[in-house]
Amino acid sequence: MRLRLIIGTCTCIALGGIAWINQLQAPAAIQSAQRLSGERWYQVFLNTQQVGYWHTLAERDFLGRWHFTRELRFGLSPGHPVSVTHHLTFEAQPPFALSSASYHNERRQTGNNSVEGVTFVRTLTGYEAIVTRDDFSESRHMTWSYTLADYLAFESWLTAAAPTVDTVTTVPTLDFSRLAVVQKKYRVDDHNETGYVVANAAPIDSTIIQLNEDFVPIELSMAGIFDLKSSSRSAALTQRSSLGSASYYVPINVPLYDHTNIKRLVVEVSSSTRADRLFAAARQQNDVWTLTLSANPLSHGPREGTGLEETLNFPTSSKRVNRLAREATAGSVTDTEKLTSLTSFVHNYLSYDPNSEPIGVLTSLGRRTGDCTEFADLFTTLARTLGMPSRTIIGLAYTSRDEPAFAFHAWNEVAVNGVWQAVDPTWNQLRVDATHIPLPNDQGAALQLLTGSTNLRFSVLDVVYF
Repeated sequence: MRLRLIIGTCTCIALGGIAWINQLQAPAAIQSAQRLSGERWYQVFLNTQQVGYWHTLAERDFLGRWHFTRELRFGLSPGHPVSVTHHLTFEAQPPFALSSASYHNERRQTGNNSVEGVTFVRTLTGYEAIVTRDDFSESRHMTWSYTLADYLAFESWLTAAAPTVDTVTTVPTLDFSRLAVVQKKYRVDDHNETGYVVANAAPIDSTIIQLNEDFVPIELSMAGIFDLKSSSRSAALTQRSSLGSASYYVPINVPLYDHTNIKRLVVEVSSSTRADRLFAAARQQNDVWTLTLSANPLSHGPREGTGLEETLNFPTSSKRVNRLAREATAGSVTDTEKLTSLTSFVHNYLSYDPNSEPIGVLTSLGRRTGDCTEFADLFTTLARTLGMPSRTIIGLAYTSRDEPAFAFHAWNEVAVNGVWQAVDPTWNQLRVDATHIPLPNDQGAALQLLTGSTNLRFSVLDVVYF
């Protein structure tokens, strides 16, 4: 018995030592994965109200494969929950290649669910991407590669470099929306008692993250709007109340007659938030905020990409989309002629339904109906298919109602002969008037307006017509 105990004890010590040595000799990516392993829960707040939860899980299965899962659930209005899930699996042997990955975004509407997503499966020559949008599914081949070292490059960099404040690094990131591996920058903002504070200063999804000593997120601030805080499972899953029905209208003190022919508009801005946080062009003088608007308004701020990329929202490789793009511009030779034809085509192809639930481009082709977002997204997709850089713009536009107001609206910016200009296919406008107000690219202003937290109002100071 004593001999067996000694042997057993020595064996345990030896195995423990081997495990420790193996951990030291493991690739940096494996060491980072081991530090991140486990299940974590976070509460999601908008302003000070909990609107959802974030759940993460990192684990290694019995075959040695690493799995990383992220699930975000939130609701901003009654009966309209949103669920976003990611799952990545990496192979057990070097180079620990990505074997599969999936992304799904589900939005529930009254009597209807809208689902979009993509699944990547490794093949001998790359990855097969299966893109799903509502009832449509398409497959395409991707030639990029991605490994566990790529996925955990940032954490491995923190371990190896021990960077100082303001140090910046670039890491490869699998972008599900763009169906590609992109380079994303991170900056070290602070190194405090808890760990590192890092920032991803992306134009669309800017994020500030407090990490602990194992590089696990403790708190996150997304676009300056959503705050995520580490919590227990029970706290994250606690009963949440919706924010209520937000108002989608911004009142203005007087009606704007013949508004599609307004060349210049000056308004006073009243808001509980600094006006320049909502509109880059807002100016303050003697405690009064004013906003000067001009025809052919163009959005400001940095943007990702060239305006030609295919994304989940803009399925440019779809054969159906390509046929429709050729049909829309048949007989047009120059880009100017194509722009005119395309704007008119989209305007006439879809029927406007202000109460339409969000649907993808391919679904709108079948239903031939939608609100302004469907018009704008279809235009963007068709224009990119034709090689014309284009993007969908979210903002405010004047609407004729019993009570004058601006409402959320979507239109387009498109580059013709290298010059960007605004068009509005919903209203068939090649000359977009001054009552269109683009919102900042980071989506923070739109979220603030949607949730009614700004108490925004306009008062007309000057109107100039064409």
